[in-house]
Amino acid sequence: MFRKAVVFTALLFFVAGQMAYAAAPELNIAGQVRGAGTADMKTAAGWISVSDKSYPVANGAGLVTGSNGGMTITLKNGVRLELGKNSEVTVSSAKGNYSVVVQRGTLAYYVPGAAQLGVNTANTRMTAGPLSRGFLGQGKDTFIKSIAGNLMVISSSGPGSAVVKTGETIRVARGTGKYEFTPVSYDETAIASAIASAPAPFADASAGSVASDAGAGAGAGGTLSTTGLIVGGVLIGGAIAAVATTTSSGSSSPY
Repeated sequence: MFRKAVVFTALLFFVAGQMAYAAAPELNIAGQVRGAGTADMKTAAGWISVSDKSYPVANGAGLVTGSNGGMTITLKNGVRLELGKNSEVTVSSAKGNYSVVVQRGTLAYYVPGAAQLGVNTANTRMTAGPLSRGFLGQGKDTFIKSIAGNLMVISSSGPGSAVVKTGETIRVARGTGKYEFTPVSYDETAIASAIASAPAPFADASAGSVASDAGAGAGAGGTLSTTGLIVGGVLIGGAIAAVATTTSSGSSSPY
């Protein structure tokens, strides 16, 4: 009788374990990220530093950089992204579709053949198709520069849409949704300067500021590089790669 009870109890534990395993949610990994300087990722367990480390990026992960920070993000479909300083994005992955929401800052993108990327900001939506690359900045207004490939841009606050052709830059005004094509010479450095002078308003108090981390990184001797993201020998970032010679631990992240 005792032996039967032991066997029955063991079976109960086995069945319970199998049920718990089956009920556990499957982690949807969108890609991986590596940061430099002040670079943090929000996970289910809270904010962690990704400076000088490579980490998997799960669906819904938040990524944020400070004034001396930057990140390179490689999605599973081969899309390469580079996040500039003082930037914040959220990565999404669903059924093989990949997208990012840019809350603030600058982002360079490269989309290889047979892939695509959806990019949303506070006031625009766009899809970058195969073999396209470009640069996006989100401050008070949205700036989108196509380096290769045509883009369809839709304003969430204005009528109609606009096509951004290779070599063109468009500015979409926040609130009115007005489209304005800026000169071709309006490069990534000029976009970054425009965003710095008119940054994006924070969506809520939790978005806050990364001033504490940024200050720690700068105080430790952080320096910036404007080499940009190079893919296949082509510079697609320009004034976006923020690389610190000495990094912050990220432990003082206010998030």
